[in-house]
Amino acid sequence: SMVVDGELHSDLRHKLKQAQQEKNKVVTELQELAHRSAPMEAEVQRLTTVIWNEQHQREEDQNKAELTTQTLERRIRILEAKLKSKAEAHQIIFAEKEAIEEQLGMAAKQLEALLADESREGDLQRELAALSQQFEQLHGKHQAQGKQMEKLKDLEAEAAAAKATAKQLVREE
Repeated sequence: SMVVDGELHSDLRHKLKQAQQEKNKVVTELQELAHRSAPMEAEVQRLTTVIWNEQHQREEDQNKAELTTQTLERRIRILEAKLKSKAEAHQIIFAEKEAIEEQLGMAAKQLEALLADESREGDLQRELAALSQQFEQLHGKHQAQGKQMEKLKDLEAEAAAAKATAKQLVREE
């Protein structure tokens, strides 16, 4: 039975040794695997960081783009409002210009009418002057005729007196 025990013992020892060798082999493989996977893990870590940074950057860029878009939209609204008010101001100025042109047109017509009246007045004044000149001439002629008529009357009176005197003289003789 001792031999059996010894064989058993040596068999166990042999198996234990094999197991130890297997264990060492596995440990070595695990170490090699760990050694080989370390750069991979580092690469995974690096790529994870890169991806996170990219996402973070993209979010930042998106936020910036949104802000820029909002700013630009606000500027567009302001410019549109300014443009609208300028267009309104332009319309007002255009309306004022038209009103002024209309007033100028009316004033020009009034001025033309006044000038026409003045020239008519001038014509009338000239006609009046001509008429008064004619009147003066006629009046002068009339006065002259009146004097001549007076002279004629005087002469007629003298003649009548002379006739009367002559008749009387004839009668007295």
